[in-house]
Amino acid sequence: VATRDRQGTCPKRLEVLNVQRVEDRNMWVTYVDQKRQIQEARERCTPLHLLDGLRDTGFVKTALPLGDGSGGAAGAHGEGERRQQQAVWDDDLDEDLNEFYLFHGTSPEGARGISEDGFRLDLSGRAHGSMFGRGAYFAECSSKSDEYAKEGSGIYKGIYAMLLCRVCCGEFFRALRSDTDSIEAALQSGAFDAVLGDREASAGTYREFVVFRSRQIYPEYVVLYRRVPGGEED
Repeated sequence: VATRDRQGTCPKRLEVLNVQRVEDRNMWVTYVDQKRQIQEARERCTPLHLLDGLRDTGFVKTALPLGDGSGGAAGAHGEGERRQQQAVWDDDLDEDLNEFYLFHGTSPEGARGISEDGFRLDLSGRAHGSMFGRGAYFAECSSKSDEYAKEGSGIYKGIYAMLLCRVCCGEFFRALRSDTDSIEAALQSGAFDAVLGDREASAGTYREFVVFRSRQIYPEYVVLYRRVPGGEED
């Protein structure tokens, strides 16, 4: 699925070249402290998959069993089996706080800067707009984050980057379309910690996860990759 955010043609696939894990004590301590604050304020947040009113759909795709890209893994396998398969790799994520691994598209140079200094939310919206508010945008699908990724320069020519981040989303405000007044009012009420831009439900494209405090993000992996065009042999 390609959206208006994509510049140029859609690649056939993405080929991973290098993955690096980020270990930054200061960013991690800040992140864990923000999680604690959300937990004290909310105790338990509305699960992501219940926001659409259907229990068997809407699970975050980065937590689905490998090979299942649908939003309805629980419907196909049962929630108990989904939890068992999911626990293999994300048992340290806090489901009660809607903590997920999510993708963020950027350039190789941008990825290096974020991994060293964290997200600069004062710069948000300058490159790609702010459909669901001026925050940091994440996706559960790498193909969506690739739409925001930029080619590097110099030794990074032909190479793109995305970050795989831990994001503590907390309580979601679900928006089916861009409505900045409603989103701003929801955030100012103090009842919400993040926005779910659910264009998957309203337009058949993607869901975007937006947070407005850099403390809710820990950039854990830097992924460098290239785009394989449609005509290239495997």
